[in-house]
Amino acid sequence: DRTITPVEMRLWQSGETDDGIWMLIKDISEMKAMQQLRDDVDRIMRHDLKNPLSGIIGLSDILKVANDGFSDDQKQWIEQINKSGLQALTMINHSMDLFKMEQGRYVFLPVPCNIVPVFKKIETDFFQLLRSKKLDVLLSIQNVPVSDQDVYSIMGEKTLIETLFANLIKNAIEASPDNQNISVNILTDQEEHKIIIHNQGMIPKDMQNRFFDKYATSGKKTGTGLGTYSAKLITKTHGGKINFISNEKDGTQIIVSLPKSSQDSIQQNSAVEENSKHTPQKEIPKLKKQLRMLVADDSSNNMLLIGHYLERFPCVIDFADNGKACVDYFKTGQYDLVMVDLQMPIMNGLDAIAHIRAYEKENSCIPTPIVAISADCDEKVKKQCTDMGSDEFLSKPFSESNIQDIVVNFCQNV
Repeated sequence: DRTITPVEMRLWQSGETDDGIWMLIKDISEMKAMQQLRDDVDRIMRHDLKNPLSGIIGLSDILKVANDGFSDDQKQWIEQINKSGLQALTMINHSMDLFKMEQGRYVFLPVPCNIVPVFKKIETDFFQLLRSKKLDVLLSIQNVPVSDQDVYSIMGEKTLIETLFANLIKNAIEASPDNQNISVNILTDQEEHKIIIHNQGMIPKDMQNRFFDKYATSGKKTGTGLGTYSAKLITKTHGGKINFISNEKDGTQIIVSLPKSSQDSIQQNSAVEENSKHTPQKEIPKLKKQLRMLVADDSSNNMLLIGHYLERFPCVIDFADNGKACVDYFKTGQYDLVMVDLQMPIMNGLDAIAHIRAYEKENSCIPTPIVAISADCDEKVKKQCTDMGSDEFLSKPFSESNIQDIVVNFCQNV
C-alpha cells in the first residue's frame, strides 16, 4: 500500500558459511513517533517560555536602571535574576536554532571571530567544575601556548562557536580523570582550521558508534544527549566536519575541522577593534505631536513593559488583550502606530492585521504602520506577517531600545 516504515537494520557474517550473512530488521515506527512527539513538545515549550522570559528580563532591567532604595544584596539579587533570564533565553534560542539546522532552514551569517577569548571565557564559566576535578585547560596555537593578547580569527557565528566548544570542553571535563589536564590545540594549513580537544578519558565502546547521535548519553544521570549532537550540527552549519579518536591508552581526541576563508587573516585585527567600539546611546528626537498607539497582547507583562518603554514619548496608548478587541479599537479610533502580538485568544495577530488592512482598504484610509510581535522569529513567520500587511517584525523578548527605535522610525514625521 506504499506505506513507508522506518526500520533499523543490522548485518553480520554467518559463522556457518564464508559467504553467509545474517540480517535483523526491526520496525522502529513507535520509537520514531515518540521522538517526533518529544521534538514537537520541546519546540512548543521553547516558544511558550519566551513570553514569561520577556517579563523576567524586561522588569529586572527596569529595576536595575531605577536603582532607588535597594540595598547591596537586593541589587545583587536583581542582577542575578536578570542574568538567569538572559541565560535561559540563550538556551532557548540555541535550541530553536538547532531545530532550524535540522530542517535545513538556518540562515548562517558568519563574521570574523577571535576564538582565543572564547576558550578563555569557557574556562572561566567551568571554573568550579575544573577545580572540583583539579584540572586545567591548556590552550595552544600550532603547539605554542597562547597568551591573552593572542588573536586567532575564523569566520563563523560567535554564539554558535561558543556553544560548540563549550559543549565539547564540558564533555572533556566530565570524561577526564582527576588531575589530568585538558589540552586544546589549534592548528592551521592552507585549507582548514583544525581544533583538537584532548582528554585522558576514553569514550565507552558501546557509545562510539552513536557518539554524535541525538539523545545519546552514557553514565550521566542529568545528561540530555544533545551536547555532541549540537556540536555536529553547528560544525556542519559552518561547512566543517567533526570526528574523534578514542582508546584506553591515549584517551580521546575530538577533532573539529573548519574551512579557511580569505577574510580570516585580513580582518583579524580589525575584528578585535570593531568589537571593542562602544556604541553611544541614541538620543530620542522630539516628536511633532502627541501620538496615539494601539498595543494588542494577551500578556500583562508585555503590556506593562511596552507602557513603561513608551513613557519617554508624548503618547496615549490603548491596550487590547485579544485580536478581536484590537480590530474593534482600530475601527473606532485613529492611531499613529499599531503593535500586534501574533499569539492571542479569540482572534490571532495575523487575522487581526488582515482585518485592519481590509478595513483600511474598504474605507480608503491611509495605511497605519503595524508592527507584528512574536517569540517565533522564523523566516517563514516573518514572511506571513509581511504578506498579511505588517510593516515591521519585532521578536520577543524585546528591549527598551527596540520599542523606542520603532516609534522613532515610524512616527518621527507624523
